[in-house]
Amino acid sequence: MYITERFDDWLLHATEDAELQEELNLLKLRGDEGDEGDIADRFYRRLPLAEYGLSAPVGAGSNRINIYTIRMAIQALAYHHKRLQERRPVVIGYDSRPKSRLFATEAARVLAANGIFVWIFPAALPAPVLAASVPRLSCGAGVYITGGHLPWNYSGLRIYDPQGARMPKATAHALTRRMATLNPFEDILLTDYDTPAEIGLIRTAHPALQEQYSSGVLRQFPTPQQAGTALRVAYSPLYGTGDAFMHSLLEARGLKDTLVIPERLADGPPPDNQPLNPLSPQALKSGLRLCRAMDADLFLATDPACNRMGVAIKDGGAYHILSGHELGLLLLDHFCRLYSRGGKPPVPLYAARSLAACSLAQQVALAHGLPLYTLPPDFKAADQTLEPPPQIPKKAFTFAFDSAGGFILGSTVRDRDALAACAWVCDMAHAHKAAGHSLADAARQLYKQYGHYVNTHQRYGPGSIENAIHMQSALKTLRTRPYESIGGVPITSFIDYKRSRPSSGAAVPFRNDLLEYRLENGGRIVVHPTIDHSTIHVYIETNSHNPAAAQNLNRRLANSIHHLLCSSGELTDVTQSDGFPNRISTPPPADEFGTNRPTIRM
Repeated sequence: MYITERFDDWLLHATEDAELQEELNLLKLRGDEGDEGDIADRFYRRLPLAEYGLSAPVGAGSNRINIYTIRMAIQALAYHHKRLQERRPVVIGYDSRPKSRLFATEAARVLAANGIFVWIFPAALPAPVLAASVPRLSCGAGVYITGGHLPWNYSGLRIYDPQGARMPKATAHALTRRMATLNPFEDILLTDYDTPAEIGLIRTAHPALQEQYSSGVLRQFPTPQQAGTALRVAYSPLYGTGDAFMHSLLEARGLKDTLVIPERLADGPPPDNQPLNPLSPQALKSGLRLCRAMDADLFLATDPACNRMGVAIKDGGAYHILSGHELGLLLLDHFCRLYSRGGKPPVPLYAARSLAACSLAQQVALAHGLPLYTLPPDFKAADQTLEPPPQIPKKAFTFAFDSAGGFILGSTVRDRDALAACAWVCDMAHAHKAAGHSLADAARQLYKQYGHYVNTHQRYGPGSIENAIHMQSALKTLRTRPYESIGGVPITSFIDYKRSRPSSGAAVPFRNDLLEYRLENGGRIVVHPTIDHSTIHVYIETNSHNPAAAQNLNRRLANSIHHLLCSSGELTDVTQSDGFPNRISTPPPADEFGTNRPTIRM
């Protein structure tokens, strides 16, 4: 269906939501005056289910999140359940954004109309709690309504498998294909919310599930609650769901005086353009102002869904914002020390990093005599949820980290869990402080021992609707053209993770839509397109015992990639849209930690 026809169809049939109707009428008015750009952006495609689910701004259109796009995704899920003869229920949760409860209710209405039993939580809660509830309730799937770490005007949904992990990519593809066959106004089975609730097809999930989640996290710790050396912690939920849960977890671990930054939903909605990515310096800015007043050792922040975390550590008179790489390395070193010196978790350690995370992790694990496994950036292979290899005991404690402040910890939750990760960061900081040094000292020691690593992340998009078709062309060029060097640095190995073997002949650990260039000087470049090919993520890693040399080389490689992808004008750098500064053209100089994360002096 062409853009104009699709817009006219919505204008005629999208009548249930008064706000959407008003938006559509305004779009028509602007279109009649010759301004059709917004119409094209909203209707040039249907939202696909990517590895992260649906995600877009809330508003009118097939390329936006609204009751109709949510219904289509859930109807596709219902058909998928029927095809598999899945009889288990579905549990639904949602974050703290304004329309999350509405979208959760719409999802329940569709599932109930398809004869599927639904559990729905009565209030907003963190995504890890929902993920943990899927297997606890013996559900066939979980649905979580959230905009994640994206701006406040975004929403979307995630779908979890029966184990509480994000749905496999094969399932995402199947649901997207099914959605493409649905008319949002004619093909959706829908029932009144109260009717299935009255006959027991929709029920409220019990609050005890939230307590069971917290108990599961606390059982991860091999040592009693912290005592002795005082640790001063500040925390911001970034207007999300983490407030009460974080306070409860940290109090149970002996931290009774945690300061919660006034960035709770009760304090009002976030200011316009407030970043909600906890790794963004701008998102942490106001909280860091209060850290000096309380002389905090740590500042923690979680995104509204509690999947990602950010940490700022005190270092003299300044606070240093750790990158996702640094935080992962410090926690990996902490777990390795717990494991290797006898004060270990009660079960063996299964440690892993995403392919995009810092390679220094391999050296840290090797120094402790432990294997470190590599996973895809989204912790998913092309057609399955990745399980620990056979040689890892089933009861092994899982520690996996990515480059963006995401951690999978223990067996309670199979999704990224920022709440548990924050509790472990406090445990780690307490251990270092009790030993007479800080996390800043620990970070410096890692780089002194292994060298300075600089990891940067860029994102590229089509720049316009007309150029969207060129995304796959750019990927094909990268996949098939035999580059000998990038930025003047020779390529020693090229790995296409869609194939069974890379150019070096060694077997790849998983199959995925990923490219990796390994460079002569120990650096590497990882190219990761999203499942719908709307964005290309590029991760660049360089290392040297000279921080400035590592930084300069990273800049050179970044500029070379930028020229390669953007010189034709068909793709554009969209790195700024994730809340970070553009690190391609003007990255700040490397600091003493070996990365280009900012140090904020108070």
